[in-house]
Amino acid sequence: TWGRALYEFVHAMRISTSSNVKVVQLMGALGKEGRYFDGHGLALLLASKLGGSHYVPFIPLVVESEDIRESLANQPNILEFEEIKKDLDLAVIGIGSMELDFSGVCQAGYLSVDELNDLREMGAVGELMGYFFDINGEMLDVAFHDRLFSTYIGDLRNTPCQVVAIAGGKIKTEGVLGELRGNYVDVLVTDSAVADAVLKMENRLLV
Repeated sequence: TWGRALYEFVHAMRISTSSNVKVVQLMGALGKEGRYFDGHGLALLLASKLGGSHYVPFIPLVVESEDIRESLANQPNILEFEEIKKDLDLAVIGIGSMELDFSGVCQAGYLSVDELNDLREMGAVGELMGYFFDINGEMLDVAFHDRLFSTYIGDLRNTPCQVVAIAGGKIKTEGVLGELRGNYVDVLVTDSAVADAVLKMENRLLV
């Protein structure tokens, strides 16, 4: 995907020129300048480091309406994207924040500050590939999801794909807890401060 954690992950990856791997971008493009938002660039860099090839869907992450999304759904590049997503071995994703300064979809202009606040009031604690979820890991029923070109994390449960989530910083505490409760990932990579805060929050909410 894209984001600060994924940026650091890709740039920390050691170079190998012998891997027969194909790197696939799981989301449409943000269309926003900045190193953290360039999913196309990260896919290309990771593929080059692993000595493999890369695939990017060349579609936007969000369109203006559900009708536009439906009208584009049968385009050849989008149909190809949907088929490729069914045959993944490993997905490496970030956990999006609800904080204005750290929300990729908000920073890219796809959500206004008011819309982000509305999502918070509805109980959103984070997002996975553009889909917002609450503290119990339940996906919110919001119109924004109907305008997305992205990989729905729930669909990966029905495939052999293993999902690794990378998230750090205590602002991600609620998001990490929500995604763990939703059982969306197989492996979580985080820091000790987040792990400790998540355990304390879980114990507090269960009391």
